[in-house]
Amino acid sequence: MLALFRHTLAQSSFKVHRIHVRGADALEFLQGQSTQRVSETWAFHSFLDRAGKVESHFILWSVGQEATLLVPTELVPAVLSRFERYVISEDVEHQDMDEEIWWIAFGAGRSLPGVAGLLASIPTWIQSTTFADVPVASTAELSNWLRWQGCPSIEIPFHVGELINQTRLFDAAVDMKKGCFPGQEVVAKIHNNRGAAWASVLLQNLKPAPVPAQLVLEDKVVAKINPDHDGDWYQADILRDVRVEGMELSSQFKVKLYPRWGTSAQERALELYHLGIEAFAKGDEAFARQTWELTIQVDETFADAYEAIGVLLGRQGQYVEAESWMRKLLVVDPSSVMAHTNLSLFLMRQDRIQEAEDHKAQATVAQFAVFGKKAASERAQKEALEKEEQQRQQREKMFLQVIEIDAEDALANFGLATLCLERHQFQKAREHLERVLLTDPGYAVAYLALGKALKALGETSEARRIWQEGVKIAAKKGEMMPANEMQSLLTLA
Repeated sequence: MLALFRHTLAQSSFKVHRIHVRGADALEFLQGQSTQRVSETWAFHSFLDRAGKVESHFILWSVGQEATLLVPTELVPAVLSRFERYVISEDVEHQDMDEEIWWIAFGAGRSLPGVAGLLASIPTWIQSTTFADVPVASTAELSNWLRWQGCPSIEIPFHVGELINQTRLFDAAVDMKKGCFPGQEVVAKIHNNRGAAWASVLLQNLKPAPVPAQLVLEDKVVAKINPDHDGDWYQADILRDVRVEGMELSSQFKVKLYPRWGTSAQERALELYHLGIEAFAKGDEAFARQTWELTIQVDETFADAYEAIGVLLGRQGQYVEAESWMRKLLVVDPSSVMAHTNLSLFLMRQDRIQEAEDHKAQATVAQFAVFGKKAASERAQKEALEKEEQQRQQREKMFLQVIEIDAEDALANFGLATLCLERHQFQKAREHLERVLLTDPGYAVAYLALGKALKALGETSEARRIWQEGVKIAAKKGEMMPANEMQSLLTLA
């Protein structure tokens, strides 16, 4: 089943106040006050107080020297107050155009008119009228999709009064490269020092057991769980110490960082493609074709979808149309062996014998080209490995010089352990890493590397123990990259 917004193009309305801002200094003023860069594409913005807490949030874009703000009705006084307090001698005029209905459209499919932007990394358009020929979804459906993707609300106040680092507005509306804005110093300090203590994530309930309002581990509240849920999925604010992708909490919940569903074109296209495969296996060829065509709308380079549609049409005896899809595949992937192979078959079915033979020959040539590329790739890989070993030897010499001076130096031992892992010298790597952790028990990435060495030596249970300890240490220090990788390895081990 296809879901609106997630798989297919759809639109929904939302009710907000429109505030029009203009004047020679308008964009400079907004640039200095907002958490986000002002541009011609729409984006979430927020006004913070000096302590980094949310005063208001809105959608904003500019055209020339003018800007449009779409503000949740309840937050209009806070936004207007910002202008009244901070506009002193600047040439900035603002006007509340009252409450209006606007429309937002996104999902799989074509480009649309209106003001462009990104919502959860998906191309999205906003305008004051409905979009022609786009299916309409309810406001509730839009809100539900936004909620489970961790996106800020458009028309309802969202975490006002809270530290923005602890809300989903931080990812949606804060540009840390932008420069100064009120509250920026606090926001940057928290962000650069391990991140917010609490933040919102998803929890998957793994057991048919009651879900508590709070989750306590080792006499400490680590999660505050929202009772609203979608099947086994819940939303919760959890402590930084356990905010690790895939971590299991009290054996009942598994942590999932937002978004719930993939948002990149590749992720969405792959999901659609597999929906089509499942439908085809069940005999629903119409739905299979529909999803494969949507796959191409999401990612026009997804070669397997072109081939799947062509093969499906060939099975149905629609050889002319099947031929057209194979030719489209050749545009996307000129080296496709299967495109020529299938074209030969479909042309033969149309009694176009000579053309069929030509494509059969081209399939053979393409196959040889594949073999040639493979051989060239293997040669290039061999040369790259030889170059990497030369670089390893240089690094090894440097680390050994340090070890001669201080045999317990953690950085030099970790460097040597890394080289040993790359050379598959797992026992040597283990010895260096154990020395690192004796010297510095808080060296988070050493737990990650030691677990890999132990796993390669066949000591899986010890590797798991090391990774479990390492996840706790890395999470407490705010080193989320090694924490997440160790948790992922624990899931696979």
